[in-house]
Amino acid sequence: MCAIVGKSKKPRALQHCMDRLPVKYYSSQNAWFTQEIFLSWFHDVFWREVRAYQVKKLKVRTSEVRALLLLDNALAHPKIDTSQDGKITCMALPPNTTSLIQPMDQGVICATKRLYTKKILNEVLVVLPLPEDIELGVDNRAKKNFRI
Repeated sequence: MCAIVGKSKKPRALQHCMDRLPVKYYSSQNAWFTQEIFLSWFHDVFWREVRAYQVKKLKVRTSEVRALLLLDNALAHPKIDTSQDGKITCMALPPNTTSLIQPMDQGVICATKRLYTKKILNEVLVVLPLPEDIELGVDNRAKKNFRI
């Protein structure tokens, strides 16, 4: 689950669907991702999602769940932190080496954003029925294939 940061504590546009969104919403005065927001997201959302994914999808035993979240040296990221169960750690890359060794600089970010956008749009996109479907009394919206 990802995090979105905005200025409003409770944005009016999302008030009716906030609890159903596949993201966690945070607010800060200038809509920046702060260290407090990162730590809240890491401890409240990220490690639980990673643990659940490994247990449910990968069939890893709960006692064997392990993960490492590599971070760049942004001010919002802590130098090192560990989940409550001690099995998931986030660690920053060494200073001044991010651009040299960070794999995200090699096209991974673009591919990840594309796949993520496709997944989010498939989950939240509301498809209106075609006029001819309404006339026939048929609902073909679930049969449509969308490509990004």
